[in-house]
Amino acid sequence: MTGLVSGAIGVEITLQRGQTSYRLPAMSAFEGKQIISVSYCNANNVPRTSSGKTVFPLSSDRLELCLSDIHSGMKRKYSVADIENRLDQLPFNQTIDFRNSELVLINPDNPDIWHDTTVYLIFWYGINADNSQFSKSIILPLEVTINSPKIFFQPPLSLQNTHPVQLMLTFPGFTPSGRKAIDRSSVSDKFITLAGKDKMLFSQIPAYYFCQSHLKTPWFLDLPSIDFEKSSIISLKDDFSEAEVLFFNLMCV
Repeated sequence: MTGLVSGAIGVEITLQRGQTSYRLPAMSAFEGKQIISVSYCNANNVPRTSSGKTVFPLSSDRLELCLSDIHSGMKRKYSVADIENRLDQLPFNQTIDFRNSELVLINPDNPDIWHDTTVYLIFWYGINADNSQFSKSIILPLEVTINSPKIFFQPPLSLQNTHPVQLMLTFPGFTPSGRKAIDRSSVSDKFITLAGKDKMLFSQIPAYYFCQSHLKTPWFLDLPSIDFEKSSIISLKDDFSEAEVLFFNLMCV
C-alpha cells in the first residue's frame, strides 16, 4: 500500500452454510471516504478477529469482492487472492457504496469447514500518493504494557504537541527502558484502535499491519493528531499473569 492514510476499519463478515453472497455492512464512518486499499486477513497471520471469531481457514481464491462505486453505480470485481498476495496491496481509488457491495463465496464446497467462520477485511481510506517524504522528522519511542484484555496507550510527556506521521511496531528484543519486548510471533492476537480528538480513526486493526519492515513502500498517517489516552489495544490471550510489552517507533514532524 502506498499513500497517506486517514483511517482504517476492520470489517467482519461471518459465513453461513447455504449462503454464498454477503452484503458489506453499511458504516457511516465510510461515507464520503476515498478507499485507497483493502487488506485481507488470512488465518495464519490473524487466526481470530477482534471479536474472537474464527477467521475463514480456507484459501482466499474461494472469495471475490464486488465493490460498487457510489457515484457511477458501476461494480468492479476483485479476486481476494489477488488482494492478499500483493505485497503492497492493490491500489484502490473508489468511494464505495457499501450497501450495494458484496463478498461472494465462489467455491462453496466443504461447508462444514467454513460454516460460521469470518472473513476479516480492512478498508483503508485517505489519499493515494507515491513516496511520501517528511522533512525534519523525529523518531520517538513508545512502549505499551499489555496486562489486561484492553489497555490504553500510556503516552509519555514527550508525545505532547507532536504530529505523528507513522506508527511502526518493531521487535528490538529489549526496549530503551530495559524491558523485554514481545517478538513477531506474539502479535497475531492483538488489535489496535487509534482515536482522534472526537472520533475513532483506526478501528480494530490487527497489530500485524503496523509491522512495516517487510513493506517495499511503508504507509504514512494523514492525521491532525492522535489522542493516545483514548487509543487502545485489545488482546485475545487468555492468561495475563505475565505482562507483555509492545514497542513502537513513532515518527513525528
